Amino acid sequence: ELEAASSPTRYPTIVVEEDDIEVVPLRFDLVNVPEAGLSLSALKAEMTTILKRVLVRLSERVDVIRITKVEETVRAKYSARGLREVERRQEGEGLRDVTMFFDVHVVRVDGMRFGPIIVQEIQDSYSEITRDIRSYSDENLLGSDLTLNLCTSR
Repeated sequence: ELEAASSPTRYPTIVVEEDDIEVVPLRFDLVNVPEAGLSLSALKAEMTTILKRVLVRLSERVDVIRITKVEETVRAKYSARGLREVERRQEGEGLRDVTMFFDVHVVRVDGMRFGPIIVQEIQDSYSEITRDIRSYSDENLLGSDLTLNLCTSR
């Protein structure tokens, strides 16, 4: 005897196996970050927002790319928040360098490597990302010569 099938869920979800995900690592080095007056967690949140905005625009242009998650990650030797203060500090100026790591999770498509596409988009958007992070710095009265370095591998 057959059982009656349960009714479909109102909000269906798509389950993606972990093997079906390509993870693209990104590293951003922020140089000349003021020691005082800056919440590193707020800076991280702002950087995440900027990165998501760039990647949403990419996914609108490239039909096959499906980004499932953008998350800040922790690398070995780095703090629990994925932030690392580089040893180099400018003496007497109250500035430091901060490194942030992000993983971009993308649904795999046979024959496609999304890493190079994402890295190229980030590189192409470098001036926009830099402008936005500097604007954030200025809005928070940090007033430093904040510089952004992008470190990725294709």
